[in-house]
Amino acid sequence: MTDRSIEASIVKPFYIIKKQGVYLFLAWTLIAFSSLAINLYINHKTTINAAADTARTHYEINITYRLLIADLGGVYGLTDNVAPNPHLLVPNRDIITINGEHLTLINPAYFTRMVFDKIKASSPLPLLNRITSLKPLNPNNKPDEWEKEGLLAFEKGQKEVAEITKIYDEPYFRLMKPFITEQSCLKCHEKQGYKIGDIRGGISIAVPLKPFYENESKERTIIIITHLLLWFLVSGSIFAFTNISAKNAETYEQTKDMSLHDHLTGLANRRLMEIELEIFFAKAKRYNNKLSAIMLDIDHFKKFNDTYGHEAGDKALSIIAEIIEMEVRETDLAIRYGGEEFLILLPQTGLTETIEAAERIKKAVNLQTKYTVSLGVSTYNKDMQQKEDIIKKADDALYLAKNKGRNRIEVIT
Repeated sequence: MTDRSIEASIVKPFYIIKKQGVYLFLAWTLIAFSSLAINLYINHKTTINAAADTARTHYEINITYRLLIADLGGVYGLTDNVAPNPHLLVPNRDIITINGEHLTLINPAYFTRMVFDKIKASSPLPLLNRITSLKPLNPNNKPDEWEKEGLLAFEKGQKEVAEITKIYDEPYFRLMKPFITEQSCLKCHEKQGYKIGDIRGGISIAVPLKPFYENESKERTIIIITHLLLWFLVSGSIFAFTNISAKNAETYEQTKDMSLHDHLTGLANRRLMEIELEIFFAKAKRYNNKLSAIMLDIDHFKKFNDTYGHEAGDKALSIIAEIIEMEVRETDLAIRYGGEEFLILLPQTGLTETIEAAERIKKAVNLQTKYTVSLGVSTYNKDMQQKEDIIKKADDALYLAKNKGRNRIEVIT
């Protein structure tokens, strides 16, 4: 097992956690901004509904006082304060009291116009209210295009029309409902052919949206700031948690790796060898897979260690370990077996390929260092009952190589 595979085993959980953290962040961002969009939509709908409620409330108030005035037969006002309605052609429209005061009859439509004319004069952005009809007595009550479409819709059974439009270059919520003919209406409109229950026209209400939009803007700012703060807070927590978890995973993997590898050479230790050999041997025995082993020993290492010291001996062990790692495959497992002995397990490898690998290692040591090594090779056969048998055979072959003069390779199968 090379440094690359060791490194991969360390960083893989780290990057998995990092990736999961990114996915969690993206999911949270989607949730947060979806919530922002939904809340902004609800805020806008609430604004429009508030304007609609205002319009409907004014409609109900309008209907109430119109009916009250109509039930009273109208009210009279001093002609000094109100001009007679030229479109109101009914008996006793204008009268003189016993005190000599000149009075004129104010019907519901005229009264409504007076009220809202006063509102219009006193406000730069007034709420507008008027009665309109397809057959108006007063030309001022002639419908505009929007009102005309609404009146035609009422004749087809529609109960209400509403829309946001521009009036005086300002946004208005416009609402219109049908005006139903009642008994009190016939005093002025019976001659037009209306009967009780007929749709005589519509009451049109226009509510300025500017103050509603201003309030919506304030609410929108609060919603955006709240969502952004929450998004930053949770996002920061996600990244902090992810970093801590990734570091913990990395530390765990590094600690685990240290417990399975020799601290001096970085090769696998006996503990990892036991784990991997168990797997390799079981597969060889069950599936008749190939499995080979190389046992390597540095020649005259004890003498070298005694002569040059342990520090030089440690350096020699590290150099040999590096050469072994360079010459074996990623699927092979290089082990510091003990002292100056190294073991290489080669899964899915027959005798010929194993001898070639041993030759490469010996040749590389001879060319790159001043040391020599002896190597013993063994390969799995069906007579082996225990995983230790293949190592014992390789060790016996190594002993034979040493007895035959060292710096050589021997094979026992």
